[in-house]
This record gives sequence, C-alpha cells and structure tokens, in this order.
Amino acid sequence: MPRWPALTRLRAVVPDPEICQLMHQLVNRRGVGPAARRIRSGRGLYQGSVLSPVMTNLYLDAFDRDLLRSGYRVLRCSDDFAVPVATHSQGDRVLELAAQALARLGLELNEAKRS
Repeated sequence: MPRWPALTRLRAVVPDPEICQLMHQLVNRRGVGPAARRIRSGRGLYQGSVLSPVMTNLYLDAFDRDLLRSGYRVLRCSDDFAVPVATHSQGDRVLELAAQALARLGLELNEAKRS
C-alpha cells in the first residue's frame, strides 16, 4: 500500500490538520523486526501497525466505489476482497474491473491469491 497516496486520502477526509500530522508521524515511524526491514522507507505501510487497517480502508474506498458503481458488491477486509458473481463471465469481468481500479491506485492484483 503506497504510503504517500494513503496520507493524501486521509487529509482529504479528515479536516483536522493536527490529527493528520499525528497520523503522518505515526505512519512514517520506522518499523521493527524482519518484515519492517523489507519495506523501503517512504514506500509502503508497515504491516502489523495498528494504523495499517485504517489507512488501507481509507485508500481502498475508491476501489470499493468503482466496483459498486459497476453493479458489483465488494466484501473486503483490509486488502483482501471477494466479489460474489453468478457466472464465469461475470467473474472475468470483475477481475478486469478490479485490475483497472487497482491500477488507478498504483496497485495490482496478486495472481497467486486469485480464485
């Protein structure tokens, strides 16, 4: 999850600059442990941070809205999602729409997790 666009989204929905500044400081704190060492500074949200789910949900709200506007319901928990469909062709269409919506956010589908 790209950190800077997520913080930009936060500033768009939270009017209090002090809260935004605090969130900025917390999100940019260096993580600890092996997982934190794998993330380049400034690039992504640290997994395991208590703020990661909040920031992920804020950032992926646009993804949810894109699929809802296309007539699909989205079941999402953090960065995992499912979209119920009745046919394979609907499933193919959802995958195409999801890939496009995620690309607009600078993200991509994890092919290993598709089913």
